[in-house]
Amino acid sequence: MRKLSENLCLPFWTGFWASMLYLIKSNINAMKEKEKRILIQDENLKIYEKWINKIQDGKVIADFFKNNHYHSAAIYGMGRIGKQIYRELISAGVEVKYGIDRAVTCYDKIPCYSNEKKLPKVDIIVIAVPYEAKDIKNDLRKKVDCPIQSIGDILFML
Repeated sequence: MRKLSENLCLPFWTGFWASMLYLIKSNINAMKEKEKRILIQDENLKIYEKWINKIQDGKVIADFFKNNHYHSAAIYGMGRIGKQIYRELISAGVEVKYGIDRAVTCYDKIPCYSNEKKLPKVDIIVIAVPYEAKDIKNDLRKKVDCPIQSIGDILFML
């Protein structure tokens, strides 16, 4: 009789531990995702801090465009940083022809394309996604024949 009851308990414990393992893995994945969001926010804050420091020193990113004779630009990433870059460039007379973003189809008066589309010619593409700038730059190099700079690089060069 004892052997029969032990055999009936085995599926229960197997299911219990499988459920526990699933919950632990889900929790670990959620923690990794939260950690990634924190790192992204930290990178964005570092960019804003550099940007404010440059402004306090009397430098603006439009100077980089004027000094390098970039008259037209595209912005990769139309989130908060991308929108801020757009406003600064437009106010300085730099033509922003389009944005590149997988979630946004247009912003203000410019169209936004996904990265998979053929991209129109511009003098430079500015990457407004600091956390993934290196990977984005490598991907874009295969698709366009113009300079590509991250906002972090531009701020460093001012």
